[in-house]
Amino acid sequence: MPGRVYVTLANVATDSTEGFPRDDYTPHGYLANPYAFATSWTQGHGGNLRSTREAVGFGWLYPWARDARAGSQLEIAVSYGAESLVTRADFERFGLSAPHHSALLFEYLWRIAGFEFAARFVLVGEHELGLEMEVGRVPPPAPPRRGERERARAVTVYLAAVGWRRDGECVAEAGRDHYVDVGEPFGVHLLCVDAGSEVRWLGASRCLQELAIGSGAGEARGKQVAVGLAISLTPGPSAPRRLFAVLRREQRLGGGDQEQVRAGPGVRGRPSAGPGPPAPGVRAAMENARRRDVQLWRGGLRLEGDWPPHWRRGWVYDVETTRMCLFPAGGVFADVWPAWTIQWPRAVLAEGSLDALRLAYVDPELARRAALSLFRDAPAPNLPCIFQHGQPNMIAADGSMCGTSPAWCVPFFNLELLYLRTLDHDWLGRLYPFLADYLDWWLAERTDAQGWSVYKCTWEAGEDDTPRLDPERRGDNIVSEYVRPVELQAAMALSAAVLARFAAALGRDGDERRWRAIARQFFDRTQALWDAPSGRFRDWDRRADRFLEPTGEPSYWEIDPCRYSALAFTPLLADLATTEQTVALSHELEQCARPPWTLWPSWSYVVLEAALAAGQRAFAARVASEIVERVYTELDARSPAAPSAPTPGVAREYWPLDLAAWNACEGYGWGATTASFVVRQIFGFLDSQIASGLRFRLAPGLPERFLRPGARYALRNVPYRDESLDLEFAVPSPATRGQAQQLEARVGLVNPRACLVVDEQTREVYRSAVESRIHRFVVELGGMYEIELPPSPPSPLSLKALKGRGERSEASRWGWGTA
Repeated sequence: MPGRVYVTLANVATDSTEGFPRDDYTPHGYLANPYAFATSWTQGHGGNLRSTREAVGFGWLYPWARDARAGSQLEIAVSYGAESLVTRADFERFGLSAPHHSALLFEYLWRIAGFEFAARFVLVGEHELGLEMEVGRVPPPAPPRRGERERARAVTVYLAAVGWRRDGECVAEAGRDHYVDVGEPFGVHLLCVDAGSEVRWLGASRCLQELAIGSGAGEARGKQVAVGLAISLTPGPSAPRRLFAVLRREQRLGGGDQEQVRAGPGVRGRPSAGPGPPAPGVRAAMENARRRDVQLWRGGLRLEGDWPPHWRRGWVYDVETTRMCLFPAGGVFADVWPAWTIQWPRAVLAEGSLDALRLAYVDPELARRAALSLFRDAPAPNLPCIFQHGQPNMIAADGSMCGTSPAWCVPFFNLELLYLRTLDHDWLGRLYPFLADYLDWWLAERTDAQGWSVYKCTWEAGEDDTPRLDPERRGDNIVSEYVRPVELQAAMALSAAVLARFAAALGRDGDERRWRAIARQFFDRTQALWDAPSGRFRDWDRRADRFLEPTGEPSYWEIDPCRYSALAFTPLLADLATTEQTVALSHELEQCARPPWTLWPSWSYVVLEAALAAGQRAFAARVASEIVERVYTELDARSPAAPSAPTPGVAREYWPLDLAAWNACEGYGWGATTASFVVRQIFGFLDSQIASGLRFRLAPGLPERFLRPGARYALRNVPYRDESLDLEFAVPSPATRGQAQQLEARVGLVNPRACLVVDEQTREVYRSAVESRIHRFVVELGGMYEIELPPSPPSPLSLKALKGRGERSEASRWGWGTA
């Protein structure tokens, strides 16, 4: 049986300068729909574009895939002699693969009987799904026998527009216009084809009976119809044949401007005007998608070397999901903005800051613009969670428009990392006033009479309905008088300290002093919540006037949230813990190396960043690699794990152990947090805390199974501080018993620079005598190294400037840093 051999590792390597990294991706996924928007949790416009599950194709899901009520999809079948390829299992026998798997362009590839097929799907325009299908001859390995030559002359391609609806009838008709009607308010969908040869149209019964085309819609458990066509193609020996198709939604029938589409067998009509020839529009959309993919990936970070193939591809799924969740200007947003999810796109500070930080690995400029949009275009200083046109979607019981807090996904931590990654002073100047207004709002509106920061409701906290904050578990319940949460005091200290550093960078001395004073106040409040006997920070129960006591009941994600809380490590992440507290919390961290903390990006992100801050790098690398291995294996699967399981090839809302019990959303930005784990906790590329020059840190945490002699692991095209870095670790030989594993580190640059490397004790590891584009030095697995790349050979003053980065101080414990 033919294997999937069309994209080899050699192809992947040569793509480093060509743009999108072609590979053997899962033949499942989504395309971005930038025209989609929501106005409430039940009303949406535009829908999602997802690959069909049981057939080979793509289609619309209305209003969203999460709760789709109707849909229309374009499916492909192939007939050659006695062979009929209809289901995905049929195509798999002939090497079905997806070499191009981006948010803008999805390509299927397979071979049969000396033909190679490429079916490429792209969004042509609002409500228009385009298909380019290319059929070419593949030179045989040996001259075919005469009979085989005769049989290989022609192949029949079937295309079908398949419509389905859960709660009503659908209509399909072939004639002057070929369409399926999925009913109000989702409209009729016309199928228009440019094939360059005679087309044989098939009615609904023929499509469904002759080849069972349309069976893939059965996943919707709704009533379905189909209309299709058959095309006989005979490509020449050197010139492939192409056909183009568009599945276009029409919202009105031709009986008048106000006549709406209706469902039901007795209500038929023709669209007012069908689409024109699809070839020009599809070609233009394909060219635009390829151009944008090349633009992104030529300057974007990718994994190369001996990474497991599913990790290499998993990185691409994460990047493309993040990209898919970035929406263009529209509604209240004057520029691109991070919508966090393609299901009900909405602006949320917590998740949006994670998305922007992750996006900076491939497009820092776009990431900065998206982060600025969140603040600049918000309707209020607290950045209420809103849909695209400003409708609020998080309202407390007292009518307050809520947004996520400074604690949920630590947005100020993320924004400082984004600044440290780019050092864009102009961007910081534009963003700073909005950050200050946000924190001032929390100081004014979410501070109790004693000066403690509190939540209005659990939705602000991010941990919806948690009994830790709300015993009634209502979500919108007013909980300000219940608990003084640890993470919120620590996050306020962290955020104020970040603003102090930003103010200093902008020359706002008065602001800097004010923010430092506020950071100190919340540092003191955080310290007041340390419980020395239990060796951990604890929430304060205001009603009982004591630490919040454990309930002993697994009432939230199968744990007692009053005893175990991932967010209780926020003081560690924020560098607010003393040395003794850090030691105690390091032991407590092990409690979070299992579910539910490893199932949710928001929790695991805080735990693993806290582990890095505490110097628990082995723990961080181990837990991160376990999560990445499990999630990337699932994302790269050839088919869904179960009929109700999530779609492979796209990041999702969370990472459950049992995919068969899946009941959440796909196309979720923060589900791509695994990309952050790969870079920071596993490879160990960390932004320098010194906000000047070309500096960064390396803390290699590669898992033991990766340490094969001769193996190489690279991050290519890392955009960092106006430079493009190539970073690589090579495994020279196995470690000697009792000694740390040594790695050969390689730093590649576009422009020649000198290099200085020091370890945690500020001992010099490497110093270049001359400027070079490549620097090589030896590091140890689990170590921490600061790399400085000045434009000329470093002097002893440079080494002095780096001294102390591995030491703790009172200032660093307050989250202010030492530089």
